[in-house]
Amino acid sequence: DAVRLTVGGPLPGGDQSAWARGAHLMVTLPAGLGSARPARRPYTPFVLPPGAALAADSSPTQAGTSFELLVRPYAHGHLSRPLGALDAGAKLLYRGPLGGCAVGVRSTTRAVAMLAGGTGVTPMLQLLTSLCRAHDGGGQSGVEVLLLTFNTSRAGVLLRAELERLARRHAAWLRVQHCCSNESGGRLSAELLSKALPRPSAAVQVFVCGPPAFNDAARAALAQLGHADAHVFS
Repeated sequence: DAVRLTVGGPLPGGDQSAWARGAHLMVTLPAGLGSARPARRPYTPFVLPPGAALAADSSPTQAGTSFELLVRPYAHGHLSRPLGALDAGAKLLYRGPLGGCAVGVRSTTRAVAMLAGGTGVTPMLQLLTSLCRAHDGGGQSGVEVLLLTFNTSRAGVLLRAELERLARRHAAWLRVQHCCSNESGGRLSAELLSKALPRPSAAVQVFVCGPPAFNDAARAALAQLGHADAHVFS
């Protein structure tokens, strides 16, 4: 199961717009905190958009005061295992923003599709947060958004309740669909994408994030459907 860590303090960096383009943090644990040697790994931080946090959340994150990391501990993970077992009040070393897409949602875009494999949902949540704020502020009101999550089963969908709550609140322009490989037709394929995504055009942007094999398969399927590389971002 994934562990959600709440980190006190604002997201670092002078260019806050980088977070809306899927930038990540390089997180480091010093030697001695669950590992014999220093361990580092990139993680994508996120802040839930207004209306996504569940009522049961005792201390939901707020932009500018805290953010979250989603960690899936693995038995032999030099960082994920001790990171997922940190006690409240522990200190983390991190730097960023690093990486991310070169561009965000263009002013000429009318439809955005996000393909998220596993923990690749967190960069999509950053982008989604930006779009929610823009819509709430009266901007980008003509942009329709589709988020497709890809996992083995529905039980493995990360942040499922929050995403579905967000989709209900913004039903006029946001749709969330969970694709599970243990269900008929749920595996990533050109056929699945052809049914779910808008037709390729210069007004459609597709964002892809997941493990390398997922990204490669998604790009191949999108190319097969006619989505030009200039409109696909990962």
